Order: sequence, then C-alpha cells, then structure tokens
Amino acid sequence: MGDKFDNSYEVKNVYEISAKFDDHTVSVVYGQFSKGGFIAISDWNVCVRTDSPTNVLDNALNIADESFEKPEAAKIVAEAVCEHWESIQKDGGKADVR
Repeated sequence: MGDKFDNSYEVKNVYEISAKFDDHTVSVVYGQFSKGGFIAISDWNVCVRTDSPTNVLDNALNIADESFEKPEAAKIVAEAVCEHWESIQKDGGKADVR
C-alpha cells in the first residue's frame, strides 16, 4: 500500500452537542487531539483549533474568523461548548449521552 500516513494518535474527550441561536440549531463536535483542542461545526464548514473549551472569547473569535457571517452565533457556540465542558467536569468527566 505504501506510506499513506506518518503516525496515528488517539483522539480523546470528543463530544457532540447542539447549540441553539435564533431559530437555528447546529451540531457541534469538540474535543482534544495531539496538538490541542478543536471545535467543528459541519453545518458551517468550520473547524478551528482551540487551547481550551473554556476559553470562550478566543474560541468565539476563531470561529468567527472562519468567514462566519454572524459573530454573535459564534459566541453562542463557544459558550455552549464551555457550558457543556464545565458540566461534564462537575460530573466527574461523564457526559450526558442521549
């Protein structure tokens, strides 16, 4: 087959949540990989690197920088990620899976 990839790493702490703003709901996947964290919003074709799920300001700015038209929605997504992350930390790392 050849050398299609260099290395393989385990992705940890990956979660999918819904974020609501105005009359819209988007699916958000966020987590951590070997180089830090990420937030992905497939509905918007956006995936950004993050330092921490709790850094709402930087995460909102990074999401909005990806040519997003509504910066207030980017902030709502960043706040939803932070809220979810903090809630699972309080529950000992267990996510509310439905």
